[in-house]
Amino acid sequence: MKQRGFTLVEVLIAMGISVIVGGLLMTIIVNSAGLFQSESSKLTQGLNINDALASVREQINQPRPIDE
Repeated sequence: MKQRGFTLVEVLIAMGISVIVGGLLMTIIVNSAGLFQSESSKLTQGLNINDALASVREQINQPRPIDE
């Protein structure tokens, strides 16, 4: 009678492959999160600059009171 199942070597190889793939996946996820954070801060900084420029334009375009 032949027993069914996996050998110890097969299980160890499968676990090793799983660890390698999991490590690569985690590396990709961490790098992606860092890239997202970097791009998000650049976007926020750009929006703040646009708000400041709009405020300056508004102040320049306001009529000045005439001194009498």
